Amino acid sequence: MFKPEDQVYLDASDIKTTHPSPKLSHRRLRPFKIESQVELLAYCLKLPHGMRQLHPVFNMVKLSVVPEDLIPGRKL
Repeated sequence: MFKPEDQVYLDASDIKTTHPSPKLSHRRLRPFKIESQVELLAYCLKLPHGMRQLHPVFNMVKLSVVPEDLIPGRKL
């Protein structure tokens, strides 16, 4: 289960992109913040203005957790 303000990746398998081929498009879209939990397994994401044509509520199956740091031990 996710909490508000968690960062998640969005599965891009059902989302049309501007890439010329589905093979070249990203499998997951950038990290988004969770605004709220709508249902037991549905979450509302904070989407950017450029993605306003998408409904912001997604099932938990389409979301995956963003790791804390992609390179362990890295100093920022």
